[in-house]
Amino acid sequence: MQNHELIIALVNFVIIAFAYLWLYPKIAGSDIHKLSKYDFLSSLVSLFIVSTLFYNSGIIFEIFGVQTNWFWFTLITFLTIEVPFALWYFKKYDVWKSL
Repeated sequence: MQNHELIIALVNFVIIAFAYLWLYPKIAGSDIHKLSKYDFLSSLVSLFIVSTLFYNSGIIFEIFGVQTNWFWFTLITFLTIEVPFALWYFKKYDVWKSL
Protein backbone atom coordinates (compact mmCIF):
# COMPACT_ATOMS: atom_id res chain seq x y z
CA MET A 1 0.00 0.00 0.00
CA GLN A 2 1.40 3.34 -1.02
CA ASN A 3 1.41 6.47 1.11
CA HIS A 4 -1.55 8.15 -0.61
CA GLU A 5 -3.62 4.96 -0.31
CA LEU A 6 -2.81 4.78 3.38
CA ILE A 7 -3.90 8.40 3.84
CA ILE A 8 -7.32 7.64 2.34
CA ALA A 9 -7.70 4.47 4.41
CA LEU A 10 -6.85 6.38 7.60
CA VAL A 11 -9.28 9.22 6.76
CA ASN A 12 -12.02 6.66 6.19
CA PHE A 13 -11.17 4.74 9.37
CA VAL A 14 -11.24 7.87 11.53
CA ILE A 15 -14.58 9.04 10.09
CA ILE A 16 -16.18 5.61 10.45
CA ALA A 17 -14.85 5.05 13.98
CA PHE A 18 -16.06 8.50 15.08
CA ALA A 19 -19.47 7.93 13.50
CA TYR A 20 -20.14 4.42 14.81
CA LEU A 21 -18.57 4.80 18.25
CA TRP A 22 -19.79 8.29 19.18
CA LEU A 23 -22.07 10.06 16.70
CA TYR A 24 -24.57 7.38 15.65
CA PRO A 25 -25.34 6.16 19.18
CA LYS A 26 -26.15 9.74 20.20
CA ILE A 27 -28.26 10.81 17.22
CA ALA A 28 -29.51 7.68 15.46
CA GLY A 29 -29.76 4.91 18.03
CA SER A 30 -31.56 1.98 16.43
CA ASP A 31 -33.48 4.07 13.87
CA ILE A 32 -32.41 2.69 10.49
CA HIS A 33 -33.65 5.77 8.62
CA LYS A 34 -31.56 8.19 10.69
CA LEU A 35 -28.63 5.80 10.57
CA SER A 36 -28.70 5.57 6.77
CA LYS A 37 -29.08 9.34 6.40
CA TYR A 38 -26.12 10.11 8.65
CA ASP A 39 -24.07 7.32 7.12
CA PHE A 40 -24.61 8.87 3.69
CA LEU A 41 -23.44 12.22 5.10
CA SER A 42 -20.37 10.52 6.61
CA SER A 43 -19.41 9.10 3.24
CA LEU A 44 -19.84 12.55 1.67
CA VAL A 45 -17.53 14.03 4.33
CA SER A 46 -14.94 11.40 3.47
CA LEU A 47 -15.25 12.13 -0.25
CA PHE A 48 -14.96 15.86 0.38
CA ILE A 49 -11.82 15.53 2.50
CA VAL A 50 -10.16 13.17 0.02
CA SER A 51 -11.14 15.36 -2.93
CA THR A 52 -9.34 18.32 -1.37
CA LEU A 53 -6.19 16.20 -1.31
CA PHE A 54 -6.33 14.26 -4.59
CA TYR A 55 -8.72 15.94 -7.05
CA ASN A 56 -6.92 16.44 -10.40
CA SER A 57 -3.75 14.92 -8.98
CA GLY A 58 -3.55 12.20 -11.61
CA ILE A 59 -2.50 9.66 -8.99
CA ILE A 60 -3.53 6.10 -9.79
CA PHE A 61 -4.84 4.03 -6.88
CA GLU A 62 -4.90 0.25 -6.81
CA ILE A 63 -7.39 -1.83 -4.88
CA PHE A 64 -7.85 -5.58 -5.20
CA GLY A 65 -5.50 -5.54 -8.20
CA VAL A 66 -7.57 -2.98 -10.11
CA GLN A 67 -6.36 0.52 -10.91
CA THR A 68 -8.82 3.30 -10.17
CA ASN A 69 -9.01 6.98 -9.30
CA TRP A 70 -9.31 8.61 -5.87
CA PHE A 71 -13.13 8.69 -5.97
CA TRP A 72 -13.67 4.95 -6.41
CA PHE A 73 -10.78 4.05 -4.14
CA THR A 74 -12.35 6.18 -1.38
CA LEU A 75 -15.81 4.66 -1.80
CA ILE A 76 -14.56 1.07 -1.93
CA THR A 77 -12.29 1.44 1.10
CA PHE A 78 -15.03 3.31 2.98
CA LEU A 79 -17.47 0.45 2.43
CA THR A 80 -14.85 -2.20 3.20
CA ILE A 81 -13.89 -0.57 6.50
CA GLU A 82 -17.51 0.19 7.38
CA VAL A 83 -18.91 -3.36 7.14
CA PRO A 84 -17.44 -4.69 10.43
CA PHE A 85 -18.43 -1.49 12.27
CA ALA A 86 -21.97 -1.67 10.86
CA LEU A 87 -22.42 -5.33 11.78
CA TRP A 88 -21.22 -4.65 15.31
CA TYR A 89 -23.48 -1.58 15.61
CA PHE A 90 -26.54 -3.41 14.27
CA LYS A 91 -26.04 -6.18 16.81
CA LYS A 92 -25.27 -3.91 19.78
CA TYR A 93 -28.16 -1.45 19.17
CA ASP A 94 -30.58 -4.10 17.85
CA VAL A 95 -31.12 -2.32 14.55
CA TRP A 96 -32.23 -5.62 12.98
CA LYS A 97 -35.65 -5.34 14.67
CA SER A 98 -36.43 -2.07 12.87
CA LEU A 99 -35.82 -3.56 9.42
